[in-house]
Amino acid sequence: MNQDDSGQLLPLLNKEGFDKFSLEIFVMPLDLRSHYYFLFLEQYYLLHKSFNLNTQRIVHFRVNQGNPIYLYDLKGNTLYYSSKSLRQIQGDLGIHPSTCKSCLKGNSYLNFFKITGIPLEGAYQANLSVSEIASLISEKKTLFLSNASRVLFSQPVIVKNVKTGETMEFPSIVSIVNKVV
Repeated sequence: MNQDDSGQLLPLLNKEGFDKFSLEIFVMPLDLRSHYYFLFLEQYYLLHKSFNLNTQRIVHFRVNQGNPIYLYDLKGNTLYYSSKSLRQIQGDLGIHPSTCKSCLKGNSYLNFFKITGIPLEGAYQANLSVSEIASLISEKKTLFLSNASRVLFSQPVIVKNVKTGETMEFPSIVSIVNKVV
Protein backbone atom coordinates (compact mmCIF):
# COMPACT_ATOMS: atom_id res chain seq x y z
CA MET A 1 0.00 0.00 0.00
CA ASN A 2 1.30 3.43 -0.94
CA GLN A 3 1.64 5.72 2.10
CA ASP A 4 0.35 8.67 0.00
CA ASP A 5 -2.99 6.93 -0.53
CA SER A 6 -3.59 5.76 3.06
CA GLY A 7 -6.41 7.09 5.21
CA GLN A 8 -8.72 9.88 4.15
CA LEU A 9 -6.68 13.01 4.86
CA LEU A 10 -3.57 12.34 2.74
CA PRO A 11 -5.47 11.60 -0.49
CA LEU A 12 -7.56 14.74 0.10
CA LEU A 13 -4.40 16.82 0.65
CA ASN A 14 -2.88 15.39 -2.54
CA LYS A 15 -6.05 16.12 -4.51
CA GLU A 16 -6.93 19.58 -3.17
CA GLY A 17 -3.51 20.94 -2.18
CA PHE A 18 -2.38 22.63 1.03
CA ASP A 19 -3.88 26.00 0.13
CA LYS A 20 -7.40 24.55 0.56
CA PHE A 21 -6.76 23.76 4.24
CA SER A 22 -6.31 25.89 7.31
CA LEU A 23 -4.61 25.03 10.56
CA GLU A 24 -6.00 26.12 13.91
CA ILE A 25 -3.90 25.84 17.03
CA PHE A 26 -5.62 25.71 20.39
CA VAL A 27 -3.46 26.73 23.32
CA MET A 28 -4.81 24.95 26.35
CA PRO A 29 -4.08 26.13 29.87
CA LEU A 30 -2.76 23.40 32.10
CA ASP A 31 -5.67 21.99 34.06
CA LEU A 32 -4.27 21.13 37.47
CA ARG A 33 -6.73 18.25 37.85
CA SER A 34 -5.34 16.37 34.85
CA HIS A 35 -2.02 16.33 33.04
CA TYR A 36 -3.80 14.77 30.07
CA TYR A 37 -6.35 17.47 29.21
CA PHE A 38 -5.17 17.47 25.58
CA LEU A 39 -6.37 13.89 25.13
CA PHE A 40 -9.86 14.91 26.20
CA LEU A 41 -9.79 17.73 23.67
CA GLU A 42 -8.68 15.30 20.98
CA GLN A 43 -11.51 12.92 21.90
CA TYR A 44 -14.01 15.79 21.70
CA TYR A 45 -12.92 16.64 18.18
CA LEU A 46 -12.83 13.01 17.07
CA LEU A 47 -16.49 12.72 18.00
CA HIS A 48 -17.55 16.14 16.68
CA LYS A 49 -19.76 15.62 13.59
CA SER A 50 -17.97 18.24 11.47
CA PHE A 51 -14.69 16.31 11.67
CA ASN A 52 -15.05 13.18 9.60
CA LEU A 53 -11.54 12.30 8.41
CA ASN A 54 -10.61 10.07 11.33
CA THR A 55 -11.81 6.52 10.89
CA GLN A 56 -10.81 5.58 14.42
CA ARG A 57 -13.15 7.47 16.70
CA ILE A 58 -11.49 7.02 20.09
CA VAL A 59 -8.36 8.30 21.75
CA HIS A 60 -6.41 5.52 23.42
CA PHE A 61 -5.66 6.85 26.86
CA ARG A 62 -2.75 5.00 28.40
CA VAL A 63 -2.93 7.04 31.52
CA ASN A 64 -4.80 7.09 34.80
CA GLN A 65 -6.01 3.53 34.36
CA GLY A 66 -5.28 2.36 37.81
CA ASN A 67 -2.94 2.94 40.66
CA PRO A 68 0.78 3.59 40.64
CA ILE A 69 3.08 0.58 40.41
CA TYR A 70 6.67 0.45 41.68
CA LEU A 71 9.35 -2.10 40.76
CA TYR A 72 12.07 -2.56 43.40
CA ASP A 73 14.82 -5.03 44.12
CA LEU A 74 13.67 -7.82 46.43
CA LYS A 75 14.74 -5.97 49.59
CA GLY A 76 13.11 -2.70 48.50
CA ASN A 77 16.40 -0.79 48.51
CA THR A 78 16.52 0.10 44.80
CA LEU A 79 13.66 1.56 42.79
CA TYR A 80 14.06 0.41 39.19
CA TYR A 81 10.82 1.67 37.70
CA SER A 82 7.52 3.34 38.50
CA SER A 83 4.39 3.69 36.39
CA LYS A 84 0.96 5.18 36.66
CA SER A 85 -0.92 1.98 35.85
CA LEU A 86 -0.80 -1.74 35.19
CA ARG A 87 -1.24 -1.00 31.49
CA GLN A 88 1.78 1.26 31.44
CA ILE A 89 4.08 -1.28 33.10
CA GLN A 90 2.80 -3.91 30.66
CA GLY A 91 3.45 -1.60 27.71
CA ASP A 92 6.88 -0.49 28.91
CA LEU A 93 8.28 -3.70 30.40
CA GLY A 94 5.98 -6.49 29.23
CA ILE A 95 4.97 -7.51 32.76
CA HIS A 96 1.44 -8.86 32.56
CA PRO A 97 -1.13 -7.14 34.83
CA SER A 98 -2.07 -10.46 36.47
CA THR A 99 1.59 -10.99 37.36
CA CYS A 100 1.70 -7.51 38.90
CA LYS A 101 -1.47 -8.21 40.87
CA SER A 102 0.03 -11.43 42.19
CA CYS A 103 3.18 -9.57 43.23
CA LEU A 104 1.14 -6.82 44.87
CA LYS A 105 -0.19 -9.55 47.21
CA GLY A 106 3.35 -10.29 48.39
CA ASN A 107 4.83 -12.62 45.80
CA SER A 108 8.22 -11.78 44.34
CA TYR A 109 8.72 -11.27 40.62
CA LEU A 110 11.36 -13.65 39.23
CA ASN A 111 12.78 -14.07 42.76
CA PHE A 112 14.59 -10.79 42.18
CA PHE A 113 12.03 -7.96 42.13
CA LYS A 114 9.35 -6.67 44.45
CA ILE A 115 6.30 -4.95 42.93
CA THR A 116 4.35 -2.63 45.21
CA GLY A 117 1.55 -0.13 44.93
CA ILE A 118 3.23 2.31 47.31
CA PRO A 119 6.61 4.01 47.27
CA LEU A 120 9.08 2.60 49.79
CA GLU A 121 10.95 5.01 52.03
CA GLY A 122 14.73 5.08 51.74
CA ALA A 123 15.00 3.37 48.35
CA TYR A 124 17.35 4.96 45.90
CA GLN A 125 16.50 5.30 42.24
CA ALA A 126 18.46 3.12 39.81
CA ASN A 127 18.23 5.73 37.01
CA LEU A 128 18.09 3.11 34.26
CA SER A 129 16.29 3.62 30.97
CA VAL A 130 13.21 1.55 30.21
CA SER A 131 15.21 -0.52 27.73
CA GLU A 132 17.93 -1.15 30.35
CA ILE A 133 15.30 -2.27 32.86
CA ALA A 134 13.65 -4.49 30.22
CA SER A 135 17.06 -6.03 29.52
CA LEU A 136 17.62 -6.64 33.25
CA ILE A 137 14.17 -8.26 33.52
CA SER A 138 14.95 -10.46 30.50
CA GLU A 139 18.23 -11.56 32.09
CA LYS A 140 16.54 -12.34 35.44
CA LYS A 141 13.69 -14.14 33.64
CA THR A 142 16.16 -16.41 31.83
CA LEU A 143 17.93 -17.20 35.10
CA PHE A 144 14.64 -17.75 36.94
CA LEU A 145 13.26 -20.08 34.27
CA SER A 146 16.45 -22.13 34.08
CA ASN A 147 16.46 -22.55 37.87
CA ALA A 148 12.72 -23.17 38.05
CA SER A 149 12.79 -25.79 35.32
CA ARG A 150 15.49 -27.71 37.19
CA VAL A 151 13.47 -27.66 40.37
CA LEU A 152 10.06 -28.22 38.79
CA PHE A 153 10.90 -30.72 36.10
CA SER A 154 14.00 -32.57 37.26
CA GLN A 155 13.37 -36.03 38.60
CA PRO A 156 15.89 -38.49 39.95
CA VAL A 157 16.83 -41.14 37.41
CA ILE A 158 18.08 -44.66 38.17
CA VAL A 159 20.16 -46.30 35.46
CA LYS A 160 20.57 -50.06 35.56
CA ASN A 161 23.18 -52.01 33.65
CA VAL A 162 21.21 -55.03 32.41
CA LYS A 163 24.33 -57.22 32.06
CA THR A 164 25.79 -56.63 35.52
CA GLY A 165 22.67 -55.56 37.42
CA GLU A 166 24.58 -52.55 38.76
CA THR A 167 22.43 -49.42 39.36
CA MET A 168 23.45 -45.79 39.56
CA GLU A 169 21.20 -42.91 40.70
CA PHE A 170 21.39 -39.44 39.16
CA PRO A 171 19.48 -36.30 40.21
CA SER A 172 18.37 -35.66 36.59
CA ILE A 173 18.78 -36.67 32.95
CA VAL A 174 21.06 -33.67 32.44
CA SER A 175 23.45 -35.00 35.08
CA ILE A 176 23.60 -38.36 33.22
CA VAL A 177 24.44 -36.59 29.97
CA ASN A 178 27.08 -34.49 31.71
CA LYS A 179 28.68 -37.61 33.21
CA VAL A 180 28.73 -39.50 29.87
CA VAL A 181 30.05 -36.57 27.86
